[in-house]
Amino acid sequence: MTLAALPPWLIEQWRQLRSDRQHHAILLQGVEGLGKRLLADHLSAGKLCAAPSPDGFACGQCKSCHLIQAGSHPDLVIIEPDGKLIKVDQIRKLIGFVTSTSSYGRGKSVLIQPAEAMNIASANALLKTLEEPNGDCSLLLVAQQPMRLPATVRSRCLQLHIHAPSIEQGCQWLTQAHQVDPQQAATVLASCHQAPFVALDRINNGFLQQRNNLFELWNQLLFQKLNPITLAEQVKSESPDHLLLLISQWLQDLIRLSQTNNASTVRLQQPDLLKSYQQLPMVSSKALHMLLEQTLQLSAALASGQNPNLQIALESLFTSQTKQFQTRPFSV
Repeated sequence: MTLAALPPWLIEQWRQLRSDRQHHAILLQGVEGLGKRLLADHLSAGKLCAAPSPDGFACGQCKSCHLIQAGSHPDLVIIEPDGKLIKVDQIRKLIGFVTSTSSYGRGKSVLIQPAEAMNIASANALLKTLEEPNGDCSLLLVAQQPMRLPATVRSRCLQLHIHAPSIEQGCQWLTQAHQVDPQQAATVLASCHQAPFVALDRINNGFLQQRNNLFELWNQLLFQKLNPITLAEQVKSESPDHLLLLISQWLQDLIRLSQTNNASTVRLQQPDLLKSYQQLPMVSSKALHMLLEQTLQLSAALASGQNPNLQIALESLFTSQTKQFQTRPFSV
């Protein structure tokens, strides 16, 4: 393999890691869908490969590479949550692996994802390994929310921030590597903070059609053609978290539009909906901020594992939205 195995926005990070190989622990951090796990997998495979390329990529042909592909390499451990958390017993077992001898003589590699799923006991158990490194073993921590990790863990790692590519670069990758329609690529990228792998997953799962259907339901709600109770019943058994994310993005777009007299200068998360936004009922900027806060609070409660009465929570949210929007079009 060569650098062409990586999306273009990861090449500079790869080169940086190749030039700085003194750190045994690396924390790869960034939002979902930027390729952090892909980068970590290539780092592990290149380290364990019997014949890596000059750029450090695995050959894909040797015994080590075949074992990695089969998920059975004895010198590679991947730690993922047991349920919702990475538990202390998983980290304790890891310590024994780190101090053992490499089976193939090319060192060992550990990948922990998502690292923020470690609880306090797990993170504390890992500290000893971070503080007293075994030169034969590299640790790769992958995190979307690195600030949830204790500062003691973060400070003992080389921290590499993976940033989203530009819309142009993301579109080019989607169109050239995955034959996505350019206009669709740009629209979906804008809806997911320019995270190309999230965009690709959404495109493959019919995101735009689903979004359009949900926007039509929300539109009916705001024009009081759909009862909040009815809408809550419709969406609670499907993907309420998806709808809440979309509503939060729509509200953020409306807030941006409310702050300008020239819509063409505003960078929207879902720019293809501009004409639809302009046909929505009027609402004040203050009300939009309040509705956004309510939406984000419910979304955060669901994401954190809290168990609110979903029907009642959605009814309350949708009722607030119906009351705040007036009947005149939202014009910019």
